[in-house]
Amino acid sequence: MKALRQELILVGTVHRAPKGYESLIKVLYAERPEVITVEVSPYGLRFRKKKRELLEKDGLPLGLKAYLEIPYEYKAAKDYGVDQGIPVIPIDLCWYSKRFLRDLKELFINYVEGSVSSFLEQYRIALLCWDDPILARAFLKHLDPKREKALAKRVFSIFVRLEKRLMHIGGWTHMLPLPETLFGLLRPLNPKRILLLPEGER
Repeated sequence: MKALRQELILVGTVHRAPKGYESLIKVLYAERPEVITVEVSPYGLRFRKKKRELLEKDGLPLGLKAYLEIPYEYKAAKDYGVDQGIPVIPIDLCWYSKRFLRDLKELFINYVEGSVSSFLEQYRIALLCWDDPILARAFLKHLDPKREKALAKRVFSIFVRLEKRLMHIGGWTHMLPLPETLFGLLRPLNPKRILLLPEGER
């Protein structure tokens, strides 16, 4: 098999989107990465595995169930990684995941009930902001610069060390064209950006 040239590919996703797995698995096989990093932390994966029994409870709101499931981004990456024999690395910050997931009571109180229309609205916003720094700046008001720098540093370190075709999969807001986002910080590497769209809209 012909060796692939080293390249960084950034895939922006809408978290918990219906059919996200199906869309992402197609992109993975089309782009053929040799290493994958995913915006999920080891803590987040352990937390969700421990709470797996909650998914079987009757009457659990769909929005909350989506929060407790293993993210489709990781599922698709892991399935592709096993099939191709390549590493899949969860690189998000454990302290961030702990802050987000630690208090299950708060999740029950504050869960967001996702709907097809709300996800389509997120896609529309993502499309508008994707190549427009002015709109991206107006939308992205609560970026955590510490987290962006840490994620970018981890992706950069793996990319330079392994010298392979690396795909990073994460939320679309991290890939917006602003200097302080993960994409902006990694821009010197000339990454390829892909916005993961719903089936039938690519």
